[in-house]
Amino acid sequence: MLIISSIELFSFFVFLHCISIINSLTSADIYSPCKRPPTLGVESGRIPNSAFFASSFVEGREPYTARLNGRYAWRPAYMDADQYLYVDLGSRYYVTGVATQGRRAAKEYVTIFNLMYSDNGHNWFYYTTEDKIIVNFVGNKNDDTIVRNNLSDPVITRYIRFNPRQWNNFISMRVEVYGCPFTSSSFNFDGQTIAYYDATFIPLHNKQDELRLRFKTNYPHGLLFYAKGTQNNDYLSVELRNGSIFIGIDLGSIPERSGATIIQAGSVLDDYQWHDLAIIRYMRNISVKIDQTIVRKESQSAFNGLDLDGKLYVGGAPNHMERGINVRPNFQGCLENVLYVSPSTNSILDILQNLQRQNPFYGLEQGRVGSGAMCEDDSMNMHPYTFKKFDSYLEIFRKPGSTSIDISFQMRTFEPNGILFYTNLSEPRHLMVGINDVPDQDFLRLFLDEGQLACTLQLDGNKRTVRHRRDNLNDGQWHEISLLLTQYRFNITVDYEPELSFTRNNLSTTDRFTFSSNGDQINRETTMNGFVGCIRQLVMSGIQILPRDLTSNLTILRSGDNRPRTGTVINHGVLVDACEMFDRCTPNPCRHGGICHQTWTRFRCDCSKTGYSGAVCHISDNPLSCLDFKLNRMKIDEIIPERLTIIDIDGSGPLSPFPVVCRYGGKSEILNVTEIGHYHELESYVSSGYQLPNSIYSQTINYRVPLAQVFAVIDRSYVCKQYIEYTCFNSRLLNYPNPPFGWWIGRTNQTMDYWGGSELGTGKCSCGLDMTCANPNLFCNCDSQFKTELKDAGYLTRKEFLPVLRVEFGDTGPAGSSQYGRYQVGRLQCEGDLLYDNTITFRKADAIITVSPFEAKVAGDIRFQFKTGFDSATFGSAIIVQNIGYDDGDLIEIRLQAPREIAFRYSVGRGTNIVTIRSPYDFNDNEWHTVQVEINRQEARLTVDSLSAANPEDQTTFRHIRLTSNLTIGASVRNRNGFVGCIRAFQVNGELIDLKSQALRGMYGISPGCIGKCQSNPCLNGGRCNERWSTYDCDCTFTPFRGPICSTEIGTRLEANTMIKYTFPTEGVTATEEETIRVLFTTYKKQGILMQLKSDKTDEKGMVDYFTLEMNNNGGVRVKFNYGFDTFEYNVPYDLTNGQDHEIIVTRRDYGKRIIISVDNYEPYIDVFPQTQQIDMQFDSPRVMYIGRNETTPPEQGFSGCIARLQFNRIFPLKYAFLEERDPNITWTGGNIREWPCGTEPVKYPPEPVEIPPDRGFTILVLPRPVYTQNIYARNLGIIGGIIGFAAIFIAIGLGLCYHKSRKSGHYKTKEDEGADQAIDADTAIIRGDPRHPDLTEAKECIPKMVSLLENIDTINDDNADDSDAPIEVRTKTSKVEKKKKKTKTKRRIQYTLATEEDNGPNDKRLDEESALTHVVFGDDDDYLDELTSQTTTDKQTTKIKTTKVTVESKKPAWIDSEEVTEEIVREPNFNQICPRKRRKITTGEYETKLKFEYERVMGRPSWAEKLLNKKTDADDSDEELFRRTGNYLTKSTVLRAGTIDCLRCADFKHDVAHSKLLRSVEFHPTARILLTAGRSQYLNLYQVDGKKNERIQSLFFERFSIDTAHFSRDGNQVIVTGDRNFFKVYDMIEGKIMQIPMMRGFEERLGRFELSPDGSLIIFINRNGQLHFVSTKSKELIDSTQLSGNINSVTFRHDSELMFASGDEGIVTVFDIRRRAAIHRFVDDGSYSTTSMCVSPNQQYFITGQKSGIVNVYSYDDVFKNRDPKPIKYLKNLTTPIQNVKINSSSELLAINSYHLSRAVRLVHMPTLTVYENFPEFHDKKIQIVNSLDFSPNSGFLTLGNNNGKVLLYRLKHYSTY
Repeated sequence: MLIISSIELFSFFVFLHCISIINSLTSADIYSPCKRPPTLGVESGRIPNSAFFASSFVEGREPYTARLNGRYAWRPAYMDADQYLYVDLGSRYYVTGVATQGRRAAKEYVTIFNLMYSDNGHNWFYYTTEDKIIVNFVGNKNDDTIVRNNLSDPVITRYIRFNPRQWNNFISMRVEVYGCPFTSSSFNFDGQTIAYYDATFIPLHNKQDELRLRFKTNYPHGLLFYAKGTQNNDYLSVELRNGSIFIGIDLGSIPERSGATIIQAGSVLDDYQWHDLAIIRYMRNISVKIDQTIVRKESQSAFNGLDLDGKLYVGGAPNHMERGINVRPNFQGCLENVLYVSPSTNSILDILQNLQRQNPFYGLEQGRVGSGAMCEDDSMNMHPYTFKKFDSYLEIFRKPGSTSIDISFQMRTFEPNGILFYTNLSEPRHLMVGINDVPDQDFLRLFLDEGQLACTLQLDGNKRTVRHRRDNLNDGQWHEISLLLTQYRFNITVDYEPELSFTRNNLSTTDRFTFSSNGDQINRETTMNGFVGCIRQLVMSGIQILPRDLTSNLTILRSGDNRPRTGTVINHGVLVDACEMFDRCTPNPCRHGGICHQTWTRFRCDCSKTGYSGAVCHISDNPLSCLDFKLNRMKIDEIIPERLTIIDIDGSGPLSPFPVVCRYGGKSEILNVTEIGHYHELESYVSSGYQLPNSIYSQTINYRVPLAQVFAVIDRSYVCKQYIEYTCFNSRLLNYPNPPFGWWIGRTNQTMDYWGGSELGTGKCSCGLDMTCANPNLFCNCDSQFKTELKDAGYLTRKEFLPVLRVEFGDTGPAGSSQYGRYQVGRLQCEGDLLYDNTITFRKADAIITVSPFEAKVAGDIRFQFKTGFDSATFGSAIIVQNIGYDDGDLIEIRLQAPREIAFRYSVGRGTNIVTIRSPYDFNDNEWHTVQVEINRQEARLTVDSLSAANPEDQTTFRHIRLTSNLTIGASVRNRNGFVGCIRAFQVNGELIDLKSQALRGMYGISPGCIGKCQSNPCLNGGRCNERWSTYDCDCTFTPFRGPICSTEIGTRLEANTMIKYTFPTEGVTATEEETIRVLFTTYKKQGILMQLKSDKTDEKGMVDYFTLEMNNNGGVRVKFNYGFDTFEYNVPYDLTNGQDHEIIVTRRDYGKRIIISVDNYEPYIDVFPQTQQIDMQFDSPRVMYIGRNETTPPEQGFSGCIARLQFNRIFPLKYAFLEERDPNITWTGGNIREWPCGTEPVKYPPEPVEIPPDRGFTILVLPRPVYTQNIYARNLGIIGGIIGFAAIFIAIGLGLCYHKSRKSGHYKTKEDEGADQAIDADTAIIRGDPRHPDLTEAKECIPKMVSLLENIDTINDDNADDSDAPIEVRTKTSKVEKKKKKTKTKRRIQYTLATEEDNGPNDKRLDEESALTHVVFGDDDDYLDELTSQTTTDKQTTKIKTTKVTVESKKPAWIDSEEVTEEIVREPNFNQICPRKRRKITTGEYETKLKFEYERVMGRPSWAEKLLNKKTDADDSDEELFRRTGNYLTKSTVLRAGTIDCLRCADFKHDVAHSKLLRSVEFHPTARILLTAGRSQYLNLYQVDGKKNERIQSLFFERFSIDTAHFSRDGNQVIVTGDRNFFKVYDMIEGKIMQIPMMRGFEERLGRFELSPDGSLIIFINRNGQLHFVSTKSKELIDSTQLSGNINSVTFRHDSELMFASGDEGIVTVFDIRRRAAIHRFVDDGSYSTTSMCVSPNQQYFITGQKSGIVNVYSYDDVFKNRDPKPIKYLKNLTTPIQNVKINSSSELLAINSYHLSRAVRLVHMPTLTVYENFPEFHDKKIQIVNSLDFSPNSGFLTLGNNNGKVLLYRLKHYSTY
């Protein structure tokens, strides 16, 4: 046994600690080298002039003048994109940034440039983004400002090169470079050397780590780094394969899951240039960075940490059979700065540097490390040559006459075609590579043909081509090529694979060979380009051609000859000692699995078999959903019941397309179902032997579609469902309330304890909801454990838990028992697509929605649909989308240029480009059009519907678009040139942008949904509405009306002798079988022709077809016509000569067989003619129309009256008569006619509410005031004279007033408002006070007081000095009253009105009821301020001053507690010094008021007093201000207190005795101060709510229609009324019409109660037999019906209108999903045998039910969904008779309940404490009686009660400050 002493052990740990310290400090400066990078010496001159190089320059502007802040600047000789400037820094540096300037004072500067860097000055690399896109740096904007660009990823380089791309005037540059020195620890590895760090003693256990290294090599394969751990097979490997880096990593594998992950990065890395590699890992997230390119991937392992407890090998591995190693050779090349960062040991392991220092744990596994100096010289260089252009070539001269050709080289390229080698074999005696064969000349050509090597030989006229079997030689890899041609052999070898052939020839070579092109020879036709790519290790006849051969013999010629001598190599544009290739396909720019192919300058994507298209496979070819296919790809007449469809749910997003089953039906049908199948759809058997807790049967449901796509379909659908079934034999299922034996698991990975047909949290099956289970005491059939087969089945509908991912069962007993089960899981079925529900309407052209800026790194797209009727010809173009970059001027914009033109404008730093689509149809046709724009490295494309256009992009100058503003939708970023119309399904890069949610917040000019101006049918009388979205226009062409909304009637007044004649044009009507004839008339005389039509053709009987509409002797209308088969006559049986408007319409339909005659609203007359072949039903060739009389009618017997709306089919003669240019076909006699409206005024809509755009930061330009020069002397003289004259007049008036005062004196005598003297407080006094003027006595006060008053009036209202009728308000205060130590101040107002006219009576200007209603509901913008003034005048007592007579009225306090008035009596001050008078004694309060008044009159009111007065005024007048507020807004209020409620009884609503019957409905208008009442009296009354008079403004009588229920529509424009009839009525408050709406033909049920959904879209009619009828509020059509068991007593809604609750006599509440029209939940109302009423609180905290027993249950809203038998949180037992109404206010604080069986059975409940208020109703209030209906005002300021005697009571709830 080995025993280690404690001292040795301690020493060992100290040693390890020292090692860790060494590791943690080593190379810290390498890991973070540049904290504050300095300049590298360009400006300072440290870098010498000889270190500057350029492509060209002009004299005086040499490269070395390009120093920052220098006097001069570099300027090239040519202005093109091939110019460059580069600087040799002298050694390698970390370069972190550059700075540029232009040429001073010359306006010459570079605006855009890119950078290249190199280690040797030959091989140059572009500075790129992580996606390998060349970075275009923003340069200068003037010629002297310094612009610095920092490199986001610093580079290590010696040479830095500037490539100008865009410039102003001329290219001129001054530059500087920033960085810091680079410290290197590099070594050469020969393929046998392996270094290591031994982590055995200090294992590395990291959840995050980094590996960084630099390398350069000529070899495409090799192992650079390998490390492994013994736990869970962890490893990390870095390999070079085919010139690309492959990272292998495994964080740990388990048998069921492999953790091996492979990441590929970079390409063409075997170019013998330094490359930086960094592997950064955080847990399972791995980033691999090679140079500037970054690849990110997530590990497949189940673990997060990398555990390395062995050796970390560098340069190779001793055993290449280890896991993760796939290459055989070790690395051969140079490695530099190999760093492993280990946070677990807090160290940076610099393996090579510590190896050099021979630190412990670092060593060599085998071989020896070469010196780093070998990496800096050319000893390992293979001397590549780069042929960058098709005309680049090397020309080599050798001794002619050779009988063999032997060449070998390595080549790499991306071009599939090109000449590699060429030489002529006959005179002229020279060889050339790249020259095509000429018929009279022998040659040899080695070339690439579509990636395959071929060689063509022509000797003695015989031509022969040999092809090698290898292909794809243009893959960018190095390939070994050799050619041997002798007189007997022809051998081609590719990658050591020979292609041999034998030949016999007389070969003799010339002296000239050419690689890659035809050189400069003439008279040669070229059909093939030269080779473009790299060649290295070029050997001819055993001699390698080195770069020094190109530089030593370029100008040496043989004596006496103009040809170079043997051995000369001439370079024609070939880059020496560098292979400068740019791999455009790594990383792959093709999206969605597209295959990248490239040439030397471009790449292309093969998108076949990907399901995508476009230049980079970005745009999906498949529909986004089943609904998308139906809307955009189905034909109109196409019917597809079911179809397997491939959809792409996110379009251009990352999710791949997948197949689903779509159920479409017809294009016009609503049906749209998406089905996703799985592999377990058949019924499966659960055998015995699975018994919990020992064992359980589990089956995972594997879907035919990836789960990510399944989840996306569910999230985008309206509703989803999935069928699930369990058939059992003595096998339990849910076992509620005990632990379950079976369950299913969905997407949340939760065990779901409910079954199909039931609801979440219930623990029940569907039979448990319906109480139909086999065992009534249990909740599932299978839980009964009967010895028979039972089944529990149904649909799962909660889509947030779908789909079913696993089912588990555990009650089939022990093995061999008789217990078993069978289950089946159906397909997932989803309906709809929320993508097309995300719709908004832009109503204003300057309205916008902004979202995050658009991004397009590799590619980006925007897709949406729009609909508009925007007239661009009138309003200009409309911008739909715009996003700009403020820094670089980048832009994207989609604009509707013209009705048939859409343009996509974009700029990516190279000026603005436009892609335009012009279509053969209009885009502003109010139909949906699909727009998609895409911008990528290849092109910018615009697609509209099926039309597409694109602009190609320059790949060498392409950069990412940089947009800094938000993506603006609807207009420009400055709110100009906006779009009006609808936009839906707005997607950016496949992601839905939720515009609807922003619109729902209430944005200026934007509405959710697609709701146009024409949707409300604003065009009357059949006018066609043209939708313009921000406005509309009406086309009245085919109506007998005109005007903006086709409401202006075109008529005329006719005398008895007047005749109007209209002659049909010859090309007009020829014959008709169906007509519409229409006339409106007013007359008192029973004579005349209304309309007569005659034909100009005579039939075989000599008869002429005619039609006559005339007055008969009984005052009716005679309809008479003969169309050739018989004379028809019908006389209207009503006397219509009563001076009223009457309209008659005669129509023929069914090919003339049926005639309909309608007069006003009377029952129409219908007659049907039997038609045979012998009967002619045509009205042949009507030629003439007479109006008033015809040519045979005596002048005194013509029509006398007014006539309008004349129409014969689409001919309107009166319309033609009153055109600006009258129709020559219409004439009249018997006097002139003029247009007359026949007593019908045109309808005018109230102006729309003005929408004020938000503050957008506009500033007001303050202009300087103009200065006027004037004659100061004349001005001063005029002022002095005016003052003297005014003083004289004032003195004269004062003397006269004093005289008048001495003759007559008196005092005012005022009275309190009638009714206010009995009030108990000030508020009641104001409410109950009679606003009429009290009796006033004669004024007997000093007249100078009036003079002072008038002066005060002039001072206050000098702006209205010219308006004698302007009201002037002066405010004073009453005396102070102290009550119980609380000081309150009552404001007194004295309002003076100057009048010059006599007072008008109260009824002189009374409006009619409909006009008053319209004014109250909709208001008038122009009268808004006047309305406020008039309300103030109504609310306060007023006094009018006429000429010299002044009457002043002031309110007295309603009551004063005399015991608490402690005012002192003082002597009244005398402010009138002109007319002294006797002073009287007044109180201190009055004295204080006078002092304040006089001070304010002279000095004005101080600002502090104004603020204090306003503050107190707001508090004092809150009740009065309430009556002037109508908006749906809330103001801050304190918490509503329990106990007693602060309410005030207001004046009752006035009613007549005839209306005193049971009230069934009372309801406040949703926005206006209007109350609706209706009931058994058949009257519907509308009242104005002012709290004082509450006068009725309209009363409607519904004959034989006892009103059951009446409600305002949600927009307040209509009143919907039902009674004991099978129809309902609608009163249109705008048009003033009552419409009768039938339910449907054959519907005989009587409509009683109904409810409106909160969103106003549905009317739910309640039938007590269990039926609910759903009627559309918009169309008034029945759209659905449903049946419940038992009677229905009450219906209520959740406030988002998605759920409806119904209850009945059984005490069961059923919850409906409104969209699906299906019950989703049921629960029992606790203790109820009949639930009579319900409501849901607006905050969704409470669910409240009222019962027939008088009990009110208050539930938690969430509890009613979790349980089938929820328990109330409160029982309210304050009423003992059946509850009729439960209603909660808008803030969810106050609940009102009532019963109609007892008097005063109404209560208010404080919801936060669930307690009843003690003081409501008041005990002495006998007017309440039996309450039948109640309602809160919209913001709870009022409560109203309607009783059984027709009285309506109003209460002011003072806690709430708004109506």
